[in-house]
Amino acid sequence: MALSRKRGNYLKASNPPSATSANKPFLGKIHVTVVEYNEENFAEREVSAFSECLPFKEAPMVTWVNVSGMYEPDIIERAGKAFNLHPLVIADILDATYLAKLEDFGTYLYGEVGVVELSREARELVTEQLSIVFGMNYIITFQRRPSANFAPILDRIRKRGRICSMGADYLVYSIIDLAIDSYYKILDHVDTSIEAIEDSLVVNPKPYLLRDIYTLKQEMIELRKVVWPLREIANGLTRRDTLYVKTATLPYFRDIHEYTVQIIEMIESSRDLLSGLLDIYLSSQNNRMNQIMKVLTIISTIFLPLMFLASFYGMNLKGMLEIEIHWVYPLVIMVMIGIALTMLFIFWKKHWFSNPFKDQRLKK
Repeated sequence: MALSRKRGNYLKASNPPSATSANKPFLGKIHVTVVEYNEENFAEREVSAFSECLPFKEAPMVTWVNVSGMYEPDIIERAGKAFNLHPLVIADILDATYLAKLEDFGTYLYGEVGVVELSREARELVTEQLSIVFGMNYIITFQRRPSANFAPILDRIRKRGRICSMGADYLVYSIIDLAIDSYYKILDHVDTSIEAIEDSLVVNPKPYLLRDIYTLKQEMIELRKVVWPLREIANGLTRRDTLYVKTATLPYFRDIHEYTVQIIEMIESSRDLLSGLLDIYLSSQNNRMNQIMKVLTIISTIFLPLMFLASFYGMNLKGMLEIEIHWVYPLVIMVMIGIALTMLFIFWKKHWFSNPFKDQRLKK
C-alpha cells in the first residue's frame, strides 16, 4: 500500500519576530477546553473566551487548557496576550515546522511535538504539530485541527488514574507518550506494507511496487525528521535544571528517550529493508529482461539458417538445376524442420529453456 505525506494548508505568521499578519478569513471554529483535576476532584468545561482561562492558571489543581481547531493569526495573538506568551512562542505556534523543540522562557517551558496519523479515508500520513506551554501546575496545548488524540489521557483522568496524583509535568509526559504511540502505529503499518511488497515481489513484481517502495522510503525519512529532535528533548528534560520537571517524573522522561532511540533504530531498519526490496525489484526486472532477450535470441538463432535457405532458393536464378526437380521442395522443407528440431534439442540439453527461479522453488 502506498503512503504519501499530507500537510494541511495552515496559516503562518508573515512576520515571525512580532507574530503580526494581515487579516485573513477565518477557517474554522476554535474550541477551548479547560480540564482541572487532582486526586479528589475533576472538572471539564468549554469556554468561549481566552480571558476565562486566566483564573485557572493560579488554581491549586492541575489545569490543562487545550486550544484546537484551525485558526487565523489574529486569534492566536489574542490568546498569546491573554496567557502572557512571548511573541516568539506565538510565531512558533503559527509557523508549523513539524519538528520537535524545547525552549525555556523563565516562567514556563515551550515545546513542540509532531504527531503522525494515518488517514483511513485517503490512506495518507497526516502530520500534526502539537504546541505545549507548561508551567508549575498548568499546561496549554495548541492543535491545528480537532482530533481524538487526547481521548486516552482524558479517560485516565476521569477514572482517577495515576495521572491525577502527579503534577503537570506528568501530564506533559503523557502527551509526549501519546505521540510516541502514534509513531509505533505508523511503523507497524509500514512493516505490514513491507511484507505485502515482499510477497508481491516474489510472485509477480509489478511496476507499481517500485513507486510504493520509493514512497515508503520517503515516509521513513520524514518520520525520522519528526522523531530525531524528540530524542534530544527527552534527553534535555532529564538533565535540565528546572522547577517544572519534578524528580519523580524524571524516570518517565528517560523512558521517552529510550523509546525514541528504539523508534529511530526501527526506522533505520525499515529503510534498510526497503533498500533491499528495491534491489530485489531491480534484480527481478533485470532477470525478466534477460529471460525475454534469451527467448528472442533462441527464436532468432533458429530462424537464421531457415531464412538463409529460404532466401537462397528464393532467388530463382537460371542454372539452379535442383529447382527443376520436383522432390527438392519437400526435401528442403524437411531439412529446415530438421535444423529447427536439432537446434531446439541442443538448447534443451543446455537448459536454456529452464526458469532459474522456478527451479529453485522446486528444489526447496
